[in-house]
Amino acid sequence: MQIGQKNKIFIFFFLAVFFVGSSLCFAASLRWDPPSQGTVTGYRVKYGTSSSTPSTTVGVGTATQYNLDNAPLAENRTYYFWVTAYNATGESPAAGPVRYNTSDATPPVPPTGVTAN
Repeated sequence: MQIGQKNKIFIFFFLAVFFVGSSLCFAASLRWDPPSQGTVTGYRVKYGTSSSTPSTTVGVGTATQYNLDNAPLAENRTYYFWVTAYNATGESPAAGPVRYNTSDATPPVPPTGVTAN
């Protein structure tokens, strides 16, 4: 059975925030619900910096989430994510895009002008 246009993958963006000591750590995941009709062999996550065309595709098997830490995302950039389902007869239309902004994960440079009196 081919996955049709009517079948939608519902995506929601899950951002879990964990406090570790005095630092703040973000763990972001892309999650979706399986289509209500059709047989699904697997999913593909597609992403890029353009809101109209993904530049990278990652096969995630039958998992219904993708940890964004697995993607080589640059700091301080906006990325757009889509998800498709596929089976032996073809690939569904893409659900999305979902927008995600990466943060600056670079530690500060060391202090200068340190003196002792």
